[in-house]
Order: sequence, then C-alpha cells, then structure tokens
Amino acid sequence: MEDSIEKRFSLANEVLSKVQSCEYKLIFDRKEGREKLRQALEKAEHRVVMVCPWVTDHALNFNDIKKALDREIRIYIGWGHLNDIDTFRNSNPQLNPTEIDDQFYIGNWRYNAISDLKKLKQDYDDKLFLKLLRTHEKFLICDNSWALITSHNFLSSGEISPEREIGLFTNDQNIIKNLLKRYKS
Repeated sequence: MEDSIEKRFSLANEVLSKVQSCEYKLIFDRKEGREKLRQALEKAEHRVVMVCPWVTDHALNFNDIKKALDREIRIYIGWGHLNDIDTFRNSNPQLNPTEIDDQFYIGNWRYNAISDLKKLKQDYDDKLFLKLLRTHEKFLICDNSWALITSHNFLSSGEISPEREIGLFTNDQNIIKNLLKRYKS
C-alpha cells in the first residue's frame, strides 16, 4: 500500500512540476507587444507564426523578416479580416469563392504590405507562407518556446498610441500547440 501511495505522490509531483514551469505574463500596450515580435524574428530557431487581420508596411519591419528568412527561419503569416474579404467577394462575384486577387489588397492601406510580402515570397518560397484566414485573432508564436495572444494589431500598427492594449505571454505548451492547430485549420 505504501508503494502505491508513494507512486501516486511521485506522479502528482511530476504533473505539478510541469504546471509550475509554465510562465504567464500580462503584456501591456503596444510597445511590449512589438518588442516580442522583434524578439521572435531575431531569436527564433525554426519557426515564427504571426496572425493578425491586417498587415501594413507601417508596422512590418521587412529587414527583420528578411534576416530571419536568411537564417532559415520559416515564417507563417495568417491575415485577412472576415468582413473585408466577404465585402470584396460580394462586390466581385466573378471570382472563385476561394480566391482573392490582387485588387483586394492593392490600394487598401490595411493590407499594403501583402504585395511586398508576395514579392519576398518569390525569393523565399519554401520559408515564407501567407495564409488568408478571415480572422480577427492576433497571436504570435516563436518556435515551440512561447506565444503571445494580444488585442494589439501588431502587424498593422506601430507601438506609439494612447490606446490601451493587453496580451498574454506564455510558454505553456498546450496553448502553443492549440494555437498552431488553430492556424493550420
């Protein structure tokens, strides 16, 4: 009986040690979120996943992205706001419902970085992936190391604004795994 109890305590301690090793930190306002984006691009070893409805050249640092790609980092960008896409499709019924042509983002300030990203993709086709998501989610994943879930549209706005933002930074593997599933679905 003592062996059984000792075994259960050992198993419970193992589970608790995994739970206790997870970090959860609130990230406030845009500056901290933008810093996490810079860190992800600079320190990633394998993969960076960025999901944000809008993608502007005002917010993206193409030099940081290119440096990460040159280091063989795979970059996945999920973009596209549901209402914008549906409005565009409804006004262009001749398009295949699964397609969006260049008219969607050319001249639209909310997506003015997509053209440059598509050009960059020509040079890094096996490392840069763009996925139209129809989303309002905002999250960032660096490898399997950490994730940031945030209210800040970090791919479309800079860090200076009086508007309040909040995010949750974590290294919780369950959250990271589920965010990756969410991106892939």
